[in-house]
Amino acid sequence: MRIGIGIPNTVPGTSGPVVLEWARRAERRGFGFVSTIGRVAYPSLDSLTALAGVAGATSTIGLVTNAVLGPTYPDAVLAKVAGTVASLAEGRLTLGLGVGARRSIAS
Repeated sequence: MRIGIGIPNTVPGTSGPVVLEWARRAERRGFGFVSTIGRVAYPSLDSLTALAGVAGATSTIGLVTNAVLGPTYPDAVLAKVAGTVASLAEGRLTLGLGVGARRSIAS
């Protein structure tokens, strides 16, 4: 069994350095992966961009999107960004996709 932990990319006011340190600590403590959640209309750090940073700050921990809302990205852009993160992470990315079920409310 692999146990993961979510990075705080959706906690308002969380800085990039905090997310990176969170991921480094998770890796040092033996977690199998870190995961993200995200919504476009929510004040948060973008899931894939955050995982790109995490990929550079870690070396062994898995990276999981839980889940990227595919329809919010143009197809080619999502493919390019996800492929770039996967390359930076040397294959550690698991891309979870969803279509979204909740109504977006801009804040």
